[in-house]
Amino acid sequence: MVKCAECGFLAVRNPTTGGLEEAGGGFREKGSIPIAEPYGGRPHPQHEQRPLCFVRCHNLGNEIKSAFGTGKNEVGCVMQVIHEERECGESFTEWQLGSTPKEHREMMDRQEWRDWQERQRKEDRRWRIIESVMFAILAGLFTLLGAFIANL
Repeated sequence: MVKCAECGFLAVRNPTTGGLEEAGGGFREKGSIPIAEPYGGRPHPQHEQRPLCFVRCHNLGNEIKSAFGTGKNEVGCVMQVIHEERECGESFTEWQLGSTPKEHREMMDRQEWRDWQERQRKEDRRWRIIESVMFAILAGLFTLLGAFIANL
């Protein structure tokens, strides 16, 4: 069982760009959203309060809405949902500080590619051994056949 708070696919939306970004340590631990203070502008949150699952394994928005019935505020509901034990199967990847959800996906893809290459190398090695054994057997048979024909 895993928690969204420990997953690299926990994302928050940047309201300015609309892009999905890494949910930082402060958000994962306390639900705190960094405040942007642009020069000459008014301060505003850098991210939306409600997190998302980058790989869409769980609909965190709906789970947070359901948690509102428990009498908690929004931050409390978010914390309850992202710290809940859940089953994600292969969709979970351990959070690496400073890596975006997209970078976590790319890390998983690279690992899957390396695993596939290793399986291919093992399979190729197995076939080379089978080929060598078959060639040795055939060479022996042709040698015996040649000796048999020579004795006729």
